[in-house]
Amino acid sequence: MEFESLTAASGGTVELLEFSWPLLGDEEVRSAASYVVLLRPGGFLLCLPEGFLDESELGPPESAGDDPDLPGLRTTISASPIALSATGEWTAVADPSPIRAMLVDLPASYALALGALDSDSFSGQGFGEDPSVFPLASDVLGQAQTWILSVGGAASGYQTAVSEEDVPPKQPPKKAQGAKPKRLTLAQLASQQSSMMDVMSKLVQEIAAIRQEAKQGSGGVEQPRPATTGVPPGKNAVDLAAPLSSLMPPYQGAPKSLAHLLGPPPNARRQPPAAPTQVDLDAQLANGIIEGEMPVAKPSADLAAAVLAQSQALMSLVAQLSQGGDPILDMPASSTSVRGSVNRQRLQSELATHSGTFAQKVQEQAMKRMNPTGLLPPDQTGMCRYYERFGGFARNKELALVVWQVSQAFDLLNKGSVDGARDILSLLLVYLDQVNLDSGNTTIAWLLSLQSDPPQSLFQDAPNLPGQGGHAFTPLAEQKWLTTAISYLKEVDTITTRRAELRSKNPNPSKSPQLPSPAPPTAPAGPGDAAGTKKAQRAAAWAAKKAAAAAKAGDK
Repeated sequence: MEFESLTAASGGTVELLEFSWPLLGDEEVRSAASYVVLLRPGGFLLCLPEGFLDESELGPPESAGDDPDLPGLRTTISASPIALSATGEWTAVADPSPIRAMLVDLPASYALALGALDSDSFSGQGFGEDPSVFPLASDVLGQAQTWILSVGGAASGYQTAVSEEDVPPKQPPKKAQGAKPKRLTLAQLASQQSSMMDVMSKLVQEIAAIRQEAKQGSGGVEQPRPATTGVPPGKNAVDLAAPLSSLMPPYQGAPKSLAHLLGPPPNARRQPPAAPTQVDLDAQLANGIIEGEMPVAKPSADLAAAVLAQSQALMSLVAQLSQGGDPILDMPASSTSVRGSVNRQRLQSELATHSGTFAQKVQEQAMKRMNPTGLLPPDQTGMCRYYERFGGFARNKELALVVWQVSQAFDLLNKGSVDGARDILSLLLVYLDQVNLDSGNTTIAWLLSLQSDPPQSLFQDAPNLPGQGGHAFTPLAEQKWLTTAISYLKEVDTITTRRAELRSKNPNPSKSPQLPSPAPPTAPAGPGDAAGTKKAQRAAAWAAKKAAAAAKAGDK
């Protein structure tokens, strides 16, 4: 960076820089955050983190007077901290402890070691553990000025506000000998102001009198004055001194007419042309009353279309009711639909997102029964409290133990205790595995679950409300889920029924033709083989019966 482009904090702007050291040599180059505090002819005062440069690297400060190209005086200060936010704004620091910094007087040639500080990629030494914390520039500047005044000529060239005050001001030239003018008092100023007001009022009265005389001399109308250069003497000078509004003709503030005030009328839509033949409706109505017959009114096209649409809707509703349609599924009994399958697939897709929607809806359904007024505190509602109040597992006590463990896991998840819910669910798996090994016996499985005895209200039947029978569906399910399940079952039942009808109409569509089984060969009967012939006939009958049974089994 060039020395001419450096910006000092004394000018009101802090430019964060990266200082690299050493300039020359084979040593490893290291960097630190810094900024310029003051400028002087041929050098500048730099603020660096404490400990970045040693005295051995800078050299003795006395050598600065012999060689202007070497570092000069230096000192260590403590300043208030301030942080640079990600948006580039200076903000306060939570820890107000002062941070240590070092001020070094460097020649102009060391400006080549400075560069713009990139906070994203900077990996050098900062002023503290947090690289975004810097010493407050105003505090550093004040201490630097005090230090420069203390060292005196050793730090010559820096201009400070304190040093400028020490310079004696220039003495104004002495006036001629005589008494000094006294300062006016408030009473004298008030009297001078009142006298000036009297003079001004007299001048206004004289100007008004002169203008009145001029109007009377010209018959009430002022004569135009010739244009002259400069300020003419006499009355012209008085007229020029008067305000310009007094010489202008009076302005007419009121409008000349109402049309001029309102302006042109707004654009209006053009009316349709009137019919060539006008019918006197009043006379037609009077004739109808006298004759006793009212005229036939022709309905408009819009009214006819509305009546037609309404009639079509009523006809479709009557047809649906006559076919025994299902109002829940919104389709007749003899037709098929895929609405249940589509809704079921949509719910499965929503479940696959794992958004927690179904858990929230189940909890809302339970809270509607637990807390209908919404006045109970949240700690008095939950799935365990729900089953303690409503029970409903009198006929399924083994299933009640599973529900009790799942309710505990549900409440733990709602409270944010994920590890506790995992423990409950893990022991539930142990419980189910042991129940399976014991063929449904829950004695050992319940001991392995490490659960206390559940409340007795869990094993009671759900109360039946007056005017209602038993619950056909669980109250924890949303109405949309129930409708989708019923619709899906209806569609599956319709498909199964249609397949059974098709199979009854064509029971064996791929049955191959069966050939008659050949009769067993019979030997010619002799005169003495009567008994043998009967035995052969019985064997043939038995073989034919077995062949018929085998053929019948093959058809099935």
